Amino acid sequence: MGPFAPHQLRELLPDAAWLRVVHPPEAAETAERGAAGPAEGIDQALDFYQRSYLTSDILVKVDRASMLHSLEVRAPFLDTALAEFVNGLPPHFKYHRGTTKRLLKQAVVASGLLPKWLAQRRKKGFGIPVARWMRVELHDYFRHALVEQFPDSLGMFDRRAILRLWEEHNRREVNRYKELWALFMLAQWADHRFQRRVPTELLNRSGRQPALARPPGELDRAGQPISPSATMTVPADRRRSAS
Repeated sequence: MGPFAPHQLRELLPDAAWLRVVHPPEAAETAERGAAGPAEGIDQALDFYQRSYLTSDILVKVDRASMLHSLEVRAPFLDTALAEFVNGLPPHFKYHRGTTKRLLKQAVVASGLLPKWLAQRRKKGFGIPVARWMRVELHDYFRHALVEQFPDSLGMFDRRAILRLWEEHNRREVNRYKELWALFMLAQWADHRFQRRVPTELLNRSGRQPALARPPGELDRAGQPISPSATMTVPADRRRSAS
């Protein structure tokens, strides 16, 4: 539930006693106001990133994608000596007045490796347009999954809080795609775990259930379950050679 602020978690899970221990209201309010020391907060955030998101998500994806195409990818900024040196620097070298990677950006500009406009350009990732899908192309599909038919197995979630997130996003008051996407994926897991099929009227115009929500090998284009034998068909010539 990483995309959610502590107060959002308390709204979504009002009966979760563990939240009051992990995220006490007074501590959450202090953190959200930024009252904690900025230096300590930056170091804690970077440590968490390096121990979890970097190693368990980013590097895993790079490794899988590169090895699929027989590429050996290296991350020079993760050189042990360099990483230890940078981790030991004061936080203001890493983040200052809204500028991330401050020292690195200054170094590449001063050395002429990159022009200033490029070094200071807003970060561009490889994200998919989930925010727009929720408002336009797949609006009905996402609404069905998140608002109308949120899994009963996730009854600990307050449906009113989910509806507020959905309406804020679709009224363009706040971009809530990260929170809604996390809830959507959780709902997909619950549906898959308990085998609830998506209604065929919510299939897109091509007649296919959106690939992002269809477990591989589980449903055909009409949204019907595919038998295990249909997904494991072996050509006759290969069966003969195998025997």
